[in-house]
Amino acid sequence: MISSIFKRVFRWRGISWLALAGLACGVQDLPEPYEGDIVFEVRGNMAGEALQLQAGRQDYFMTTTFSEDEEGVLVYTGRLEPVNGSGGSLEIAMRHYRLLSAGESPRMDSALAPGNYDFYTGEAPPGRMMYEVQFTNEGDVHPDNVYQWDFGDGTISQQANPVHIYTDSTLLNPEVCLETLDPSGCTTSICNPVNLADSSCQVDFRHELYPGLTFVTFFAEVQNGQPPYTYLWNFGDGYTATLGNPGYFFADPDHYEVCLTVTDATGCQATTCKTIAADPVLCEHNFSYEVLRTRQPDPYQFATVEVTWTDAEGRVYRSAAGEQPAESYFELLSAEPYEPNADGVATQRVRLRLQATLFGDTDDLIFSAAEGTFGLGHP
Repeated sequence: MISSIFKRVFRWRGISWLALAGLACGVQDLPEPYEGDIVFEVRGNMAGEALQLQAGRQDYFMTTTFSEDEEGVLVYTGRLEPVNGSGGSLEIAMRHYRLLSAGESPRMDSALAPGNYDFYTGEAPPGRMMYEVQFTNEGDVHPDNVYQWDFGDGTISQQANPVHIYTDSTLLNPEVCLETLDPSGCTTSICNPVNLADSSCQVDFRHELYPGLTFVTFFAEVQNGQPPYTYLWNFGDGYTATLGNPGYFFADPDHYEVCLTVTDATGCQATTCKTIAADPVLCEHNFSYEVLRTRQPDPYQFATVEVTWTDAEGRVYRSAAGEQPAESYFELLSAEPYEPNADGVATQRVRLRLQATLFGDTDDLIFSAAEGTFGLGHP
């Protein structure tokens, strides 16, 4: 029932603009009212007055589309608007996080990843950096493993080996955590700091379990550092070592979080931790990462959002027409595929919350405490 109603709302939008102009002087077929669950809506306060827009109520409907700007950046757009122009309309446009190569399709789980987004300004902020990181799970890899990644910036993933984009240029050492559940029911959890900006020294280690014993040999692996190195091993049971390749007897056949910190001759320090199984029957899961590249997105303003309000009199207010105050925010809580609109455009249904100043020609509006679900079109 919800699906068919949603299509009726979209189909009215599917009429060409030429046909709409011809209908303006005659009788228009409005979307049929319905009593089902609301699929798309936004609630908040506009200039101190309560605002609630719901697709399928009070002649409002949801439209979705996508476009490519003059810089070649994909823009995903949705709009809640009234059929007869009797009320205001709200538009949200989100920009892709990078340029696509010829023939490449966007990955929507990355394009609309949950998290906080900056506001589009019309002019790219100088010096803003972004980091694309490939994460790889290691250890007992099984196709039926269940993965839960926490990237340390408010976003998560359930992919086995995700690629994540860090858009906050101030977050240079996020702590990334991976929890893994294998088919036997064994669960492990490991967290590591990820060094995004400084690759002058990096550390990893491998280990070997001696058959029939809880004795493990560790081997430090340092990259890009200046010798000599100092080593500090923490075996997760209160004991430490300062050798490069120590061997260690664990008291019990159990899981231990072993961490290695290495300092090179210049003072550069790096730390990595792994879950170690001191028994071959126990599961063991860890991860590694690689910073694929850094980008300065001028003039593209990747992964930004623009909010536009058009009131019943046709006055337009845009978040991009001025500098947002410190209390402004846009948070994408979730995104999931929804059915295509009447023109066949694929649609994502997103949950969001936001606060922004919307700048007009003669006055400004504060759109505050806003939240809801919205539709965005994409290729």
